Amino acid sequence: ETPPNGCSVCGEGKCITNADAIFAFPEQPAIQCNLLQTSGYNGFVPLTTCPLIPPLIGVCECAPGGVAIAPTLAPTPGPTTAPTPAPVDPTPAPVNPTPAPVDPTSAPVAPTPAPVDSVSGCPETPPNGCSVCGEGKCITNADAIFAFPEQPAIQCNLLQTSGYNGFVPLTTCPLIPPLIGVCECAPGGVAIAPTLAPTPGPTTAPTPAPVDPTPAPVNPTPAPVDPTSAPVAPTPAPVDSVSGCPETPPNGC
Repeated sequence: ETPPNGCSVCGEGKCITNADAIFAFPEQPAIQCNLLQTSGYNGFVPLTTCPLIPPLIGVCECAPGGVAIAPTLAPTPGPTTAPTPAPVDPTPAPVNPTPAPVDPTSAPVAPTPAPVDSVSGCPETPPNGCSVCGEGKCITNADAIFAFPEQPAIQCNLLQTSGYNGFVPLTTCPLIPPLIGVCECAPGGVAIAPTLAPTPGPTTAPTPAPVDPTPAPVNPTPAPVDPTSAPVAPTPAPVDSVSGCPETPPNGC
């Protein structure tokens, strides 16, 4: 539905069906069809200008009946019969088990920034547009929502883009900066960009300690054995039972 203070850039009862198309008009900045329609609904296209737009935006493919804006899906292919594979040699080709190291971290790609004013650091204001923050300033809270009585709420980033694209009347622009404190206008061009999570560095797996396959040596030499037998006490000479003295041997005296 068209809000009370807005208008349909396609004309009453119609809306765009090619949201991603780009509409370009001589001496005006190019704008995406979806953003053009949103700017009209939010009241940033003057009501006196709206009736002149429908014949100019054929690229946006306006249509009656509220045709849903949805991405075009590729047709579903019919079933395909897989060809019979050729016989496969069961002998596998030799494989080098040591793969080359692969760095899984892809190089970050920086998005192309909009032209920036070298003095203020904010995006340059096009000739037929205006800065809703005032000259030399730009919003720093892109996701904040600005709401004004009897007007539809709008995201700060979309409000600034509408001003740059000329959908905010030049007579209205000077009145906006004091009203959009929630958008946090600031000089010096504080960049509005998504915060990227830091890319972790590659992790190197620890190298296991080498294992010595040689078993511990076994000593095959038995302990030495003492061949010397213990001393044996000599047999005592027989004793004379009468005198108590040792008997005199036959060859002794």
